[in-house]
Amino acid sequence: MPDIINIICLESEALKSLVKQLAIELKDDPADDWINEKEAMGILDIASKTTFQKYRDTGEIIFSVVTGKKYLYKKSSILSFIEKRSNQ
Repeated sequence: MPDIINIICLESEALKSLVKQLAIELKDDPADDWINEKEAMGILDIASKTTFQKYRDTGEIIFSVVTGKKYLYKKSSILSFIEKRSNQ
């Protein structure tokens, strides 16, 4: 019995929409969304650990305590924090 080959035909706009949706789903992969303190502070362009901890303590950025003093930060919350403070 010969192998069957399936072919999918899409209009160019439907294909663009499908590709955009796939990119969003791949971008939202939670496994890639947690960063360490150094990376988070680098994105925020701050050197003060006190200022950074203030953002954490006030709930302005999302974090997770991994072990003892080891924290990971939600990259999307860091970017959202920057967006909220922009002067649009």
